[in-house]
Order: sequence, then structure tokens, then C-alpha cells
Amino acid sequence: MATMSSAIAARSYARRGRPGRTLRLELVELEPRVTPTTMVGSYAPPAGQVNLSVVLGTDSNIWYAYRNSADTSGGIGFFSTSKYTFNNVGSVSNPNLNIPLGPIAVGSDGAIWYVALDASFNDFIDRYSPITGRFSSYNLPGFSFFSEPTTLVSDAGLLWVASSGDNNVTTVDMKGATHTYSLPIPSGANSANVQASAASFDGSVWFVEDVINVAPTPNDIALVRGTLGSAGPVFRIVGTAPLVSSIQLAADSNAGEMALAGETSGGQIALAGVSPSGVGAFNNYGFGTPHGILPGPDQSLWISVGTGTAGSQTNSTFTQLYGMGNTQSFTVPAGIVAGQGVLGPSGTLFFANATDENSNSAIVELTGVAYTPGAWVQSLYNVNLGRAADFEDQQSWVAQIGPLSTSQIAAAIDGSAEGDGRRVQTWYESYLGRAAEPSEIAGWVNVMQHGSSDEQVQAAILGSIEYALRTPAISGIGGSPNPTTFVTALFLQLLGHAPSSAQLASFDPLVNSIGRQAVAAILLGSAEYRGDVVASDYTTLLHRTGSAAEIAAWVGTSMTTAQMRTAIEASAEYILKLQY
Repeated sequence: MATMSSAIAARSYARRGRPGRTLRLELVELEPRVTPTTMVGSYAPPAGQVNLSVVLGTDSNIWYAYRNSADTSGGIGFFSTSKYTFNNVGSVSNPNLNIPLGPIAVGSDGAIWYVALDASFNDFIDRYSPITGRFSSYNLPGFSFFSEPTTLVSDAGLLWVASSGDNNVTTVDMKGATHTYSLPIPSGANSANVQASAASFDGSVWFVEDVINVAPTPNDIALVRGTLGSAGPVFRIVGTAPLVSSIQLAADSNAGEMALAGETSGGQIALAGVSPSGVGAFNNYGFGTPHGILPGPDQSLWISVGTGTAGSQTNSTFTQLYGMGNTQSFTVPAGIVAGQGVLGPSGTLFFANATDENSNSAIVELTGVAYTPGAWVQSLYNVNLGRAADFEDQQSWVAQIGPLSTSQIAAAIDGSAEGDGRRVQTWYESYLGRAAEPSEIAGWVNVMQHGSSDEQVQAAILGSIEYALRTPAISGIGGSPNPTTFVTALFLQLLGHAPSSAQLASFDPLVNSIGRQAVAAILLGSAEYRGDVVASDYTTLLHRTGSAAEIAAWVGTSMTTAQMRTAIEASAEYILKLQY
């Protein structure tokens, strides 16, 4: 694996070219100089909202589903990880006016998917594209008011939906088509219902069943692993565990297996590792209710633990588990109970509210998590690939720190086929208003892997006939496509403003003389466009506003936008920003 990552890094780095500045800051040298302080902060959503769950979007924001405490209205929104502000997309603007139930996930198409209920108690799975701003709604058959969907997982190109009312699982593809399957239950059991689910790094999906009347111990839980076969999903019981409630399940990127937590019959929090070969030994970690479990970037697991009277908990703590051994706890602000969590784009941990009370609703952030080289690798995967690195990839890249520079590693991850494909999908949604077909993504990725830059591919897409046909609507001019609609659409989408009359007079004739693709390339190479991209990188990656002098210095180089981005990701400032 180490040899493979070296080869990938060399190829990607060569494709993107050596950045104009020779930064070779090694993480192994930085680590002893960093002494982070772990802190807990909370941020209240707009009045009247109860946050239900959170997920990291492909735009590096924390997306959440919400509803009011009366369950009569709701919607989705995002918490900006660069500006620390809440941004609602409004009440769900689709024909059903559905109210989110809680589960939310990012599909393989990069869109936000969430489970919702209409006024007649029919269950739906809704889709929102942050790129186009469009909602879609698809019926979820087989669910009812008494078996509402409570878990949602995105993996293997599908969404996997289950409820606590039975042991059925429904898959949803990116076009809304559904199929329902029954999970197996242990021998001797009368019935079972799904309590939790999570995706593994190997493409499998795991489910936790609450098993009824299983011998010899009542109220055991069963672990079911699902994999995609040629004829559909294949489900297999991996093992059982003596847990009775508050079951939490997560993929542990630090150990390469699943992490399972829950309460024992004695009220203690128990945690164990789970692999396809079975359930490991349980360790107990005091009393309380686990509301969420999350692998941090610091090689340890984090659990959000509710404290107080069962059913009316008003306080919680974060418990840090070092290799499921030694523990350390951090108190959440009074009156807030932290729930499900997600690893943010810069190595910090974000948690949703774990109660249905509006007065306690909050997004909770855990910052200053102890630094490790793995945190930097995880941040690059989150920012550039929109997902966590699996255990083997993380360890492989960490082993390359030293033999390869930080610039080479950042360029390799950002410029990987997966990273290129993710950007191509974003461009199709933004410019063409639709998802790219797999064959289209594969074609463009092949071009990029053989040396074409982001700007060259963007120019080709923007120069296409398909884009030209959309420009009357994008420009707001209407009518038939012509040079003016094309130039106006380009300015609006690339520069964020309409062209002036002088700019129209200058660019309109070029559309016929040099062609649409060449005109798009001119704007993509302009100082204004490059400056906007760098300014956005400063906000997203460094969490601050770049000065005019800093932005001008980047714009004045011969670097592509990808080279500038990866140079920032390899900088000392970015690495140290992982601490807070």
C-alpha cells in the first residue's frame, strides 16, 4: 500500500506541476510543537428549530434536518464551518411540504437526502441539491406511522433506510427507485427490529437488531452485515451482544473495524469492536446513555454521553476513549445534550442535539482534538473527497510523510481519480443542471489523469452545445441562445455578476471568432476568477479572510487553481488550523 501511494502521489504531483513556492514542511516536525487545548462550544439554531441530525456535505458545511417542537413544520439547512452561521434553505419547497423525521445523509450524487413525513403520515425520502437548489421527493413504500424510518445510511451507491418497527431494510438509488428486503434474525427469535445502522469502509452496511425472545438471554442485539451481490444485497448475522438499549454503531477509521456501543442491563455504557468475523470483548465505561459514537482524527473514539434522569436528560459529556482503554471526559455546556456526531472538514467534531426540546437545541463543536498526522490526512479526504479515509489509506499516507512532501501528498489526494470525478460531478450540476452519467465522469477523469487541468475541463463543459442551450435561462434574458446569453451566463456563474456593457461589447464578438470554449477559458484564467477562487480557499481551508496582498500574490503566479489549493492544504497555517 505504501508503494502504491508513492506512485499515485508522484503521478498526481507531476500532472499538477510543482508549485511556485517550495514548501516542504513535514508533519513529523510539526507535531512536537503543537499542544492543543480541547474545548467544547455550542451554537444555537434559529428560534423555533429542533435539530435532528447532522452530516458533512460535499461543500464542507454541516447539513442538518430540523422541525419545530410541535412537529408541524420543518426543513433542512447547513451550519457554515467557515463562518459559523446557520443557513436554512427554507421550508421544504416540494409539492408534499414534507416534515423531516431526522435521518439525513449525503448520497453518492453529492446531494442531501433525508427522511420526511407528509401531512397524511406518508413516508418519503427527499433530495436537495446544494448546487441547483432543487428538491425532489420519492415515496418510501412499506413504512407506516408506527414504523417510521429511523436510520439512513449512504453506501455502495445506494441509500439504506430502516425503522425501529420491524427488521426490513429499503434501498433507494440516486433516481429514487426502491427495493425492500428482510434482515435475517437469530435462531430461536420471535422477531427483531432495527435500532442502528452504519456504513463500513469496505462497502458493506451494518445493522443492529433488537432481538425479541432470543435464547438464552432476552433483549440481546444482533449484528447484521449487508453486502451487494450480483442479485442484490446479501445479509449475514455476524454475532450477538448483551446490550439492551441506546445502541450506537460507527465505522472506526482508526482501527479499521466497526465500533459498537450501548447500555447493559446494569445501566453501564459498554463498547466493543466488531469485524466480519465477530464481536470483540466489551469494556464498560461508567453509567449514562450513549447518544452518539464517532472516531476522531486523534486515533481515539469519542462518545457523547447523556447524564441525568433517564427520559429527561439535560446534561451530557464527551468521553474520549484511547484505543477503547483509558478515558478522558469533557463537559458539554449546561442544558445541552449532544447526540449524533460527524467529523468536520478541519478535524473538529460536530454533534447534533439529542433531545426533542427546542430550548436544548444546538450544534455542539469539540475543538482542539489532539493532533496526529492522521488528522491531516483525514482533513484532506474530507475536503477533497467528501468522505473519511479508511484505516488502510490513512496509515498508508501517514507512512509517506517524510519520503514525500506535504505538497506531494495533498496534490495526490486532491488530484486522484476520485477527487477529479467529484469535481466533474459538481460542474455538471452547476453548469448543466443535471447529474453526470458514469460514462461522462469516467471520460473526463481519464482526460484529467492524463494532464488536463480543472480549468481546461471546465472550459470544455462550458463550451458545449448543452450549456449554450441553457444560457437563455441562466442569463435571465430568455429567447434563443446567442453570444449575449452565453457571455452573460458565464459572467454570472464564474464571476458572480453580470457583464458590463463594455464587457459585452468586448466578449460578444469573440464567441463567433474564437468559439465558446476559448471564451470560457479566458474568464477561467482571469485575475478576477482566480482571485475569487483563492479567497474562497482562504475562507474554507484557513477559516479567515485572505488579505488583498495575499490573494494578489497567489493570482500573480503561474499556478492553476488546483495547485494553489493543494499548496494551501500543505501549508503550516492549514496544518495548525486543524487544532481549532
